[in-house]
Amino acid sequence: MRKSEPSAKSAIRHTRFPGGTSAKPKNPDRSENTNPYARQNPGSAAPELKQAPRSVAMAPINQAPINQALSARNVWMSLFLISLVIPVIIPVGSWRMTPYRIFLFLALFPLVPMWLSGQCGRVRLVDVSILCFAIWNVIAMLVTEGVGRFEYIGAGFIETLGGYLAGRCLVRSVGDMERFVKVMFVFMLLALPAVVLETFFGYRLYSEFFGLFGNTYPWAAYLRAGVYRAQVVFEHPILFGVFSATTFSFLYYSVHPKTGQIFGLRRAWVSIVATLFSLSSGAYFGLAAQFGFIAWGWVFRFTQERWRLLLFACIGGYLLLDLASNRTPFELVASYMTFDAGTAYWRVLIFRYGMENVWANPVFGLGLGNWARPGWMRTTSVDNFWLLTTMRYGIPSFVFLLTAVVSLILSLTRCKLGSERAQKLRLALVFVLLSLFIAIATVHLWNSTYVFMMFLFGCGMWMLEDDDDAGGDEYALGNGTDVDQPSDKPRRKTPLTRNKGSD
Repeated sequence: MRKSEPSAKSAIRHTRFPGGTSAKPKNPDRSENTNPYARQNPGSAAPELKQAPRSVAMAPINQAPINQALSARNVWMSLFLISLVIPVIIPVGSWRMTPYRIFLFLALFPLVPMWLSGQCGRVRLVDVSILCFAIWNVIAMLVTEGVGRFEYIGAGFIETLGGYLAGRCLVRSVGDMERFVKVMFVFMLLALPAVVLETFFGYRLYSEFFGLFGNTYPWAAYLRAGVYRAQVVFEHPILFGVFSATTFSFLYYSVHPKTGQIFGLRRAWVSIVATLFSLSSGAYFGLAAQFGFIAWGWVFRFTQERWRLLLFACIGGYLLLDLASNRTPFELVASYMTFDAGTAYWRVLIFRYGMENVWANPVFGLGLGNWARPGWMRTTSVDNFWLLTTMRYGIPSFVFLLTAVVSLILSLTRCKLGSERAQKLRLALVFVLLSLFIAIATVHLWNSTYVFMMFLFGCGMWMLEDDDDAGGDEYALGNGTDVDQPSDKPRRKTPLTRNKGSD
């Protein structure tokens, strides 16, 4: 017999302590309109199950602490970059201190714990290689020079590890990277008046200004083609040229916040002008390499295999030069990377006799001692960062640095980024690093420019972390916040590689 509908009396009888604190909650209404598991009549449609959108399903996030962290990182990053371009020498006892060395010395205390505790992402092969590179350089210098050069040894360790950790810990998102690019753009704009005054009139604008507060770097006053080579706030025109060239791809691929389009040459022209006035062949070659990468990507934009094709083309070109010429590919390329044949000839000789010194001192290097060469070679300079590093600190130092470089490039080209802005920044960083690695085969870097190179090693490590760190496109659409939120849009193919299964 079919049961009748429950009466009000029975409902009251089954309710304990009505109105009390232990009252049993009412059962939810399980009518056919709201219960998705209710039995349906024949021919009736099943209720549609709608999933809440991600923006609704996610719990609201308190943005205040995140904004404060971003603001603090941006302030410290800006102070670090400003310290690199202040040409003031501060003597502290026997130490030759500069603003960037003071900043790195103080910043190492909070940055090292942040890095080791995992606040900046997990420790990777690049991190270990850079740390081994810095430690081995200290060991090699202690073996060859002893504790008498403790100031030089300590400064080298702080510049290497401190510069890397500044980029590793202070650049952690798309927004941080874009602010770094904006600071570089401001630097280049401010450098142009000083470049013109120094090149054509021999007047050093910023050295005169900062000279009011202390000693500044001496003026090299190098002449070429009847004009002075601009060095602006650096110790040598080569350093200014390399610094300016490394900003080109960053400015070229910077994205307009409203339209979402890249600025291209509308911003990158300042890097071109500044690099040209340095009159440095090494800087020119680095700038030309970035032009080549960008042009290759545009010409072969129809295929995802364009960068693999470029790699095969470079390997094939190297083998062709090695087989078709009676000189090594390095000697052949070096002869065309200078303004005159005499400079090219000297670079080839320096490389030959420098390698002899490397094989004679393979483990700990020469230190700061004079390197062996024929008596008629009176020059003591080695215009090759890779070679001079190996000569001073030994082959292990070169291996650690090369491991960091290769691991960083491969990791950046393989990581998958869901944001178009992050992909553009990744392209710019890879192009800058590749051109820099080529350029320093013909020039040497030291002091603030060397620290800036180490900063570039670390400033892209956030791209290797979780996809949420890469950020979405909401900021580019103008959501009024600096916080990079994860995007709901489907992942795009990466610009350097293609996703699995795309065949």
